[in-house]
Amino acid sequence: MVAPVQTSAVYLLGPGNQYPAIPPPSPPSPVTPEASTPCTPLDELSLYSLDDVDSSDEATGTDFTFPSSVSSAPNNHASTILDDRLGAAVHVLSTEAATLSALSQLYTLDHGAREAFSRAVSTITRASHILPGHNLGKLVMIGVGKSGHIAKKLVATFNSLSVPATFLHPTEALHGDLGLVNRSVDTLMLITYSGNTPELTALIPHLDPDLPLVLLTGAKNQGKSCAVVRMRPDAIVVPAPIHESETASFGVAAPTTSTTAALAVGDALALVCAQESHASVGKGKKVVAGVFARNHPGGAIGAANSTASTSSSTPTTTSNHKRTGAGRSRTSMREIATSWKEIPLTSPDPPTPRTSPASQPSPCLTAADILRAGYSSPSGWVRTSSGVISPSRIKSLPNSHLSKSLEEIPGLVTRRCDFISVAADTTVSRAADWVREMMVREEDEGCKMQSIVGVLQDGQCVGVLEVGELLDRAESGS
Repeated sequence: MVAPVQTSAVYLLGPGNQYPAIPPPSPPSPVTPEASTPCTPLDELSLYSLDDVDSSDEATGTDFTFPSSVSSAPNNHASTILDDRLGAAVHVLSTEAATLSALSQLYTLDHGAREAFSRAVSTITRASHILPGHNLGKLVMIGVGKSGHIAKKLVATFNSLSVPATFLHPTEALHGDLGLVNRSVDTLMLITYSGNTPELTALIPHLDPDLPLVLLTGAKNQGKSCAVVRMRPDAIVVPAPIHESETASFGVAAPTTSTTAALAVGDALALVCAQESHASVGKGKKVVAGVFARNHPGGAIGAANSTASTSSSTPTTTSNHKRTGAGRSRTSMREIATSWKEIPLTSPDPPTPRTSPASQPSPCLTAADILRAGYSSPSGWVRTSSGVISPSRIKSLPNSHLSKSLEEIPGLVTRRCDFISVAADTTVSRAADWVREMMVREEDEGCKMQSIVGVLQDGQCVGVLEVGELLDRAESGS
């Protein structure tokens, strides 16, 4: 009786070696988690028998070669090469899969990692909470080398989900590019596996200490002792560790599993932040999917979105063409504004015939007059001799104000001199970007959701709309 041997090979009983078997990848062997490491580390995935590994390689972890996982026929040299190559390839894929599995466990079980991820989402989306449903600030990602390439990919993902992001090279930042960072609403994210990258530590002293800083790193102990954290103890450390070193896995320290881990955690941040940023517009993944579809009209993805949209809607006509494709970006402010000529001019009721005008005080408009005029106005807007009143302000009038004159209700009427003026041919998206910038300026408090945008042509007001409506139109792409 031969004792069983734990191996990845599969043996078939019978005469000869007629049916060589290709063994499946061996799963990682879990170990009992310790209190200090709640995440269960994963062993290296192996596609070969332990007898195939030289003892010196196993001890040192260097000069590692990938042996064949199949015993080929003696004269079948081509088959041996194929097995060696595929064995090595599957080993890389299995090792990176093991890293992702370890990350999943980390963010499922580790309280510190979970808390850091949540804080990072809140920080990145903080500007969208200033104006719900609209992104005002941006995420500035910084990295060098392979981490820099990961940062650029993540920037593209965030932007495609309408979470504004940009890449900043640390060296270029020291030579003037720091000017693109808005200290009021922006967030910085440093990507570095070691947490000790010299280019980043050289930049940190020149960063505004009030700028929120997120660190995506694979450094040991969740980055608590790395150089970046020592220089910025307030940094939010989002861990992206690997279950074993790349040298131990592959015999070379080339960024492989480490960049996979950083990319995966960054993708998780992008999708969660997108859902958080657009939460006020609607609920569920359909909102984020719609945002992505509008931002990705090209390529196979754009074609698929266009086909899905066409199949679920009526055929495109001249009147609705402005809502699809490139037409959205060309929509002008005049097209979406309420025409000035269509807003009725409301005046006070004349004196009653029984009383002479000389003995009766001059009539004045009351909030009740405005309420009646608003309900009879086709657009809901009301115009007076001194300015305009928007539908939202009319609807918010309390009963206690109905008997008051307009002069007694501050802020009800917006004078023309207080309009936010925009040229009639300005595109909706460009006007919305400009208004967002106004809203985040600390010194500019005159731009609110109920502020009135006046659309001007040749110096004359041809239309009006509220800031909130403008931003909603820009967000929906209409």
